[in-house]
Amino acid sequence: MALFTYGQNSRAETNFPGGVVEFRLAKISAELPEVRYGLREPVVIEEKSHWRILIGISLDTLPGNYLIYVKRSLEGSTGEHKGIDVEQYHYPLLENNGPLGELLRREHKSVSDIDFSNTQQPSLPLLMPVKGDWSDTFGHRRFDPDSNMLVAQNAISLTTTELAMAVAPQNAIVSKIEFSDSGVAAIFLDHGRGLYSILEGLEDLTVEIGNGVVAGAVIGRLARIKPDSEIKRLVWQTQLNGSYVNPLILTQLTP
Repeated sequence: MALFTYGQNSRAETNFPGGVVEFRLAKISAELPEVRYGLREPVVIEEKSHWRILIGISLDTLPGNYLIYVKRSLEGSTGEHKGIDVEQYHYPLLENNGPLGELLRREHKSVSDIDFSNTQQPSLPLLMPVKGDWSDTFGHRRFDPDSNMLVAQNAISLTTTELAMAVAPQNAIVSKIEFSDSGVAAIFLDHGRGLYSILEGLEDLTVEIGNGVVAGAVIGRLARIKPDSEIKRLVWQTQLNGSYVNPLILTQLTP
């Protein structure tokens, strides 16, 4: 099982399915520009001289050129289109998923149970929710016996036998909490403008739906995968403009 080994990659190296495309837009107004990728709004971050646009690329996106719609917030301005390139990327084929043997793929019908969203711009990079060796098999294909198909994993995970607390990867609003039949929680964090973290495998939560949390704040304790086991696992997903992207890329997107 591979561990995350990306160095300080140039941003151009993340423009593949499961990655992030970034471009800059010169700032000629203090008002947020309107940006669309398909029907979704990418993350827009204000810098001193420009707008920073971050677009999540879904794992099922085919390589090629795609159009982004941009309209500046100036009276009389018209919309324009900008092309972005999505490069081909060959993810490995997995015969299994390590000792736990579970497909690391989660699909969520919604990421929020509250009636508002976080309009504040997110802060980057994201922090690791728990220190340790995270297994990075995001995007790797594995046979799913339920669908009888090869499917792509859309999460990363950390497995440990130690007692560990999980922290918020960045400032956020707790938008949703789901519990499994065994009482293990998944916490959904709205980092702002369409960037979400989903952390699954927690108990003894310190937050509730609607709470605001700051980067590095403890949100819960890692739960055992079974009552009679010392093994604990935290599963981490990030969603950007509705697409699941590798969280480890977002830990390196510095200004």
